[in-house]
Amino acid sequence: MRSKMTGLLVFIFLLTAFAPLFPAGEVVSKVVPWSGWWWPRKKCQLAKAGWLSKSPLDKYEMAFPTVDGKKNMAVDWEKKYHSTRKSWHGHCNGWSAASIMEKEPVKIKKYKGIEFGVSDQKGLLTESFMVTRYHFFGTRYNGRGDNFDDIYPHVFQYLLMENIQKKGIPIVMDMSADESVWNYPVYAYKMDSKSKGNKVKVKLRIWACDDNVDMNFVGTQYLTKDYTYTLFMDDSGTITGSEWTGRSKKDHPDFVWIPYKNIPPHEEDSDENPWVKYPLLKKMFKLK
Repeated sequence: MRSKMTGLLVFIFLLTAFAPLFPAGEVVSKVVPWSGWWWPRKKCQLAKAGWLSKSPLDKYEMAFPTVDGKKNMAVDWEKKYHSTRKSWHGHCNGWSAASIMEKEPVKIKKYKGIEFGVSDQKGLLTESFMVTRYHFFGTRYNGRGDNFDDIYPHVFQYLLMENIQKKGIPIVMDMSADESVWNYPVYAYKMDSKSKGNKVKVKLRIWACDDNVDMNFVGTQYLTKDYTYTLFMDDSGTITGSEWTGRSKKDHPDFVWIPYKNIPPHEEDSDENPWVKYPLLKKMFKLK
């Protein structure tokens, strides 16, 4: 399906006109996100630990027995609200945001005599970034009747160039075009293009930070994805629409979001554990 730009996106694209249209070589963000475990809800590992160890939330409750004058119920809350059976339900959005906005934990830290390993620190940060302020692009695909082709490639290309190249910050994309959601921070890309008439055929490779790592992994493990698409141009060289091509018709990003501020969860929101307070984590781990 060929798309047409309307409203705000038309205004943005007319202003930028994609000059230059395609950057040469690989483009890498100034901010490189860190890899961390995605903490699947089916296993509820943030709250449940092995018989010889304590979970990240166990240790958090030991460090802060009370929160806002009440008994800390972080473990119980996690078991109640973040313990589901769907295989893809996890904390990938919290990890994606934290890996972009926070410095990576790389060593054991002690607070009140309690040792917090790299996995503990990353897990708690991941939980505290489950709710953020963000800019959102595209629409989530929820099944039959929704627009499967969205997010359109010309919008995705613009977001890569505007953020990674121009601003030096990663974007987060849902790598799965179907109903499941797999968020990954994208921090680098490379484009090759060939023009013919008013059409430009593009080959795009993106580098994303991977969450399929050991819980105590330090650094950035990456994965790559390749996409192909066609851009449609008018006689002035302005992009008027686009379509995914080849395998990318069925395998392309679903939506993109860019986190910019960590905020406390709303009381009625079950996406983030309300007992895990970011200011307490800052104090405990001496975050800036």
